[in-house]
Amino acid sequence: MLDEPSRYADTTSTLLSRMLRTALLWALGSGILAVAGWALAGHPVQVAGAAGGAGLALVFLAGGRSVQVLARTRNLGAAMTVFLTQLLVLGVVGGLIAQHGGAGRWGMPAATGVLTVALGWTAGVVVAGRRRNQPIYERRAQE
Repeated sequence: MLDEPSRYADTTSTLLSRMLRTALLWALGSGILAVAGWALAGHPVQVAGAAGGAGLALVFLAGGRSVQVLARTRNLGAAMTVFLTQLLVLGVVGGLIAQHGGAGRWGMPAATGVLTVALGWTAGVVVAGRRRNQPIYERRAQE
């Protein structure tokens, strides 16, 4: 006998999508604040460094959604490949920053952009978690 589809919505996927969107909005806002803060310093190289660091962190964190979607479709090989590629790119870029100007004019602004976006993302996850009821177990339809 075939199982009937669940009468309940896929609450886990819906809640994770909302949480990721909220976290991304907070991360974007904090990245804009970091760039604006360095813009007040007045040097275009510092503004570009902050924008580059914030942009890199935003792309990395937004890519987490693709890993989640691939994992939900039970394509774990592709999900792990995407995640490990993201880590590799982040490591290579971090290594290049450390070798070629990490202590220069744009190194500190780039690091500030990355850190600010990461803190904004974390704050967004906390805010989303406190605002929404997140059941640990999904309810199953009673037959």
